[in-house]
Amino acid sequence: MHVISSLSSQLNEAKEDFKSSVARRLKSARDEKGYTQEKVAGIVGLKRTTITNIERGTQSATLLELALLCDALDVTADYVLGR
Repeated sequence: MHVISSLSSQLNEAKEDFKSSVARRLKSARDEKGYTQEKVAGIVGLKRTTITNIERGTQSATLLELALLCDALDVTADYVLGR
């Protein structure tokens, strides 16, 4: 049982690291465009607080939101996902 608990903990840590990396890349792309969170929210049809939460890594973007954000920020999903 200890092995399963350890693997579960490692998986959760990897998920959080991945979410943080995605958040950093999205914020970086927004900053490079000179866009405010409010502007991006308006372009993609989301609330500014949703953009804030995604950039902080406290909320994961859905696939649709990710696609919309990539289009608005002129970056590829591969870039945002670190591929």
